[in-house]
Amino acid sequence: MSLRKLYDRWRRRYSRCLQRQEILRRRARQTGGPEDVHDLRVVLRRLRLFVRLASPFIGQHSAIEYATWSRGLSQATSAVRDHDVALEWLQVHPAGAELTRELRTSRARLWRACRPALRPLSRRLRHRLSDFRTSGKTRRRFSQRYARRFERLSTRVRPRIAIYGRLKLEDRHAFRRSLRQMRYMRELAVAGAKQEPDPLLSLLLRVQAAMGELQNLQLVAALAGTQLDGLETVAVKRLLARDTRRWKREIREGLQALASGLGA
Repeated sequence: MSLRKLYDRWRRRYSRCLQRQEILRRRARQTGGPEDVHDLRVVLRRLRLFVRLASPFIGQHSAIEYATWSRGLSQATSAVRDHDVALEWLQVHPAGAELTRELRTSRARLWRACRPALRPLSRRLRHRLSDFRTSGKTRRRFSQRYARRFERLSTRVRPRIAIYGRLKLEDRHAFRRSLRQMRYMRELAVAGAKQEPDPLLSLLLRVQAAMGELQNLQLVAALAGTQLDGLETVAVKRLLARDTRRWKREIREGLQALASGLGA
């Protein structure tokens, strides 16, 4: 891919994400719907990576300031999203009726508590992030940063695939974050129409999706353990154990395929 195409694709997607970020921030603050909260968190993660790649022309200070603001919103909505994940799972598992009622009540309380933290970007930072000029030199630097970042992520991921099952919990979360960043960066390198059949992107999506599903089940289990007791807990835990086995198997198979794709 040419340097110009990579930069142009990044610029288009970056601009769309900036616009969508503010729309979703307002919605999350005004109504706090589960979809808006989830989509806001996804956009924030993408933009943190996009801004990091663009620091040669938006400035290192602005990139750090954005990362601080963005992580503040992600942290503020974390518990709300955890409850949404649990409620989504419980919608198709009627054994958790009592847990559903408890979680809806605590979710509403958490959303009200996080609203003040969903503040907008400062006008100065918005200007720095959206109004900048580039030259051939800065676009080359962008492309070089992209290549170095992707190689660092690949180097970090490859040796951990074989030992994933022995990693500590925090190391598994870090591994999943690396996979997610690799996915976002691979999407930048592949035109939209070509993304579905792209072999590496498909492998990354498969493993990331399975790990996300497993993490969601762990969130449900943690919340169920604090909110319930008695027969309903037994029924919910039985369903969780069944789904956990399914997604652990999918992770193992997905990692095997990814190892082959990366030459690990």
